[in-house]
Amino acid sequence: MVVCPHLLFGIYLFGDFCSRTIWALREIAGASPVVVPAVSSGLSVVSFAELLAGEIFVVIFGGTLHRIIPAP
Repeated sequence: MVVCPHLLFGIYLFGDFCSRTIWALREIAGASPVVVPAVSSGLSVVSFAELLAGEIFVVIFGGTLHRIIPAP
């Protein structure tokens, strides 16, 4: 499980394999998109997956899945 301090709705998540950081991009109407580090996961991110119910998972090198949840 990866706890992300940002609300996930409307966010484009992407990962950096080398820095092991998951980044968040949010578009704001009339402004340039904002990119912020969402979480330093310590995971070698290779892909993301979303279930029909909206749950988001990160796939790491080696094939294991970790669920991403917003921080309370």
